[in-house]
Amino acid sequence: MDVAQWLRNLNLAEYEAHFRENHVDSATGTRAARSADASCDPSND
Repeated sequence: MDVAQWLRNLNLAEYEAHFRENHVDSATGTRAARSADASCDPSND
């Protein structure tokens, strides 16, 4: 997935440079989403 295109599709193009500067790509985003999902799972308590 092209993160820059994804941000533009969400009308968040102003964040594109921040994502690029912080080396955030689709793999990073996927890992972050999975981590967030796991931390919100009540069965993890």
